[in-house]
Amino acid sequence: MRTTSLKTIYLTEKELKQALANWIELEHKDTELAVHLEENACEMAWSQDGKEFIIGMDGEIMDNIVSNRDVEVISESR
Repeated sequence: MRTTSLKTIYLTEKELKQALANWIELEHKDTELAVHLEENACEMAWSQDGKEFIIGMDGEIMDNIVSNRDVEVISESR
C-alpha cells in the first residue's frame, strides 16, 4: 500500500483481496469463502449505479447443504 500527500490510498490486487477476505471472515464468520477469495483469481468492478462493489471469483465452493434427514431431526426435536 502507498499513499500520496492527497491521502489517496493505492492498494494492489493482493492487498485488496486480503482486506476483503479479512472483512468476510470478521463480519460474516465465513472462513471458507475468505480463503477461496484469497486463493482464486477474481474480477472486481463497481456496479453501474456505483452503489455496490462486485467480486466475481473463479473456482467453485461447496454451499452448506442440509439434507432432508437433518430437517426431519430438527423438526422432531421441537
